[in-house]
Amino acid sequence: MDNSKNLFALSLSSFVVNLSYGLIMPFIPLYLKAIGSIITLPIIGNIGIAAQIGFLAAGFMISRAFLAPKYGALSDYSGRKPIILVGLIFYSFLSAFYGFATNFWLLFIARFLQGVASAAVWPVAEALVADSSTEEKIGRNLGLFMLSMQFGWAFGPFIGSAGYYYVHAVLGFSSVFSYRALFLATAILSLISAIICELLVTDPKNTAPLKLKEIFVTIWVMLVALFKSTQTLARRNKTPLLKKPKIFLAMYAYGLLNGFAFSSIFPLMTIFLLDYYHLSIETIGVVVGLGSVVGMLMNPFGGWISDKRGRIPILWFSTIVGGIFLILIGVKLTFALLVAVFVLRQMAMAIRMPVFRAFQTEIVPSEVRGEEFGSVQMYFNIGSIIGPIFGGYMYDLLYGVEWEFHNYTFYGLIFLFSLTVFLSIVSLAGLTIANRKIMHKKSGNGLKKIYVATTMDLLDEELLLPAKK
Repeated sequence: MDNSKNLFALSLSSFVVNLSYGLIMPFIPLYLKAIGSIITLPIIGNIGIAAQIGFLAAGFMISRAFLAPKYGALSDYSGRKPIILVGLIFYSFLSAFYGFATNFWLLFIARFLQGVASAAVWPVAEALVADSSTEEKIGRNLGLFMLSMQFGWAFGPFIGSAGYYYVHAVLGFSSVFSYRALFLATAILSLISAIICELLVTDPKNTAPLKLKEIFVTIWVMLVALFKSTQTLARRNKTPLLKKPKIFLAMYAYGLLNGFAFSSIFPLMTIFLLDYYHLSIETIGVVVGLGSVVGMLMNPFGGWISDKRGRIPILWFSTIVGGIFLILIGVKLTFALLVAVFVLRQMAMAIRMPVFRAFQTEIVPSEVRGEEFGSVQMYFNIGSIIGPIFGGYMYDLLYGVEWEFHNYTFYGLIFLFSLTVFLSIVSLAGLTIANRKIMHKKSGNGLKKIYVATTMDLLDEELLLPAKK
């Protein structure tokens, strides 16, 4: 049955923790500028602020990539809720740690450990939403869950801008202290999110309320998971990567390339608006927040329309339209037109967030959903490790480069924007081809998911076979 209570509780918890993230996200580059300077790395040498932002994003993705499939597999066997709860508590402490960071390296450690918390929360929470949904409402429910994330991201920058202004301009504290006050506020919000999860979320694998001892046991098991294999955590044999169904490999490739494309751009948008359009800190928060507010409304719409019209066509629409608007950001625009293009891109990109997850849910059986959702996240994160470093390097390299053509000014960064759009299209083409081969096997009573024996350790090579006559 459709578990509306779980959907509500997970969505509310997601909203609160993403509100805390959105509250500080636009200000991390500015905080870095306030406390740091040029740093020197072995072999690489001096790196500027843009490249430092890339390294911070990469640190987050390294730990998340390593642990997402492990915690997903652990949740398949032992239950989802304990892992989500511990991740949220850990997230709260790390948000407070941001407030005590005084240099780049402390921020890097905080981001690296925050990736651990994120690996325990997001892939597992998405799997629990899918577990709690009926087949005909998967897209809609995942869309609503994504909407809660977008709400947090959307309102976070507005609250962050207002909070920074109040602490800095009204109360008269320094810029650095004002940023730290925001980080401490996020710690409180993350802790509230953990309380909501404990009180309202029901785990199908264990419906009894969690006790304090069980939480400490879960923490210990999650620490032990660092040194154990995925198949050991899930209590089943592991299918070799190249022997997995081709549709799984296509999903991994989609995650990898889109992780690279997304992370090459997203961490740099704040500093791009600062350097190229010379916007104030408060205005940047409003622009980013406005894009998120309008874009978030497309999450449930994307899930709903894909339930009706199919996943792949909606993914193509979102990718192409969003790509066009991203490339336009590489052209010098008036402020009003910049905001319009930024918002329209957010709307287009927000559509596909629940659609791809609904696509995964239809392909992956619930018994391995945590592990496979985590695996896709792992490949997305691997791309996101390389992407921000590459994007930060290209930003510094292309900074100030411009071309004039028929009274239009093209920034050098249009090359980076165009590259990310191309990679997204390539990854979606591979997913489309793999999916089409599966659909060609449809006959009789439909598509059937096949596992071997009771261990469910191996999907059939083709995954979906014609139903027997």
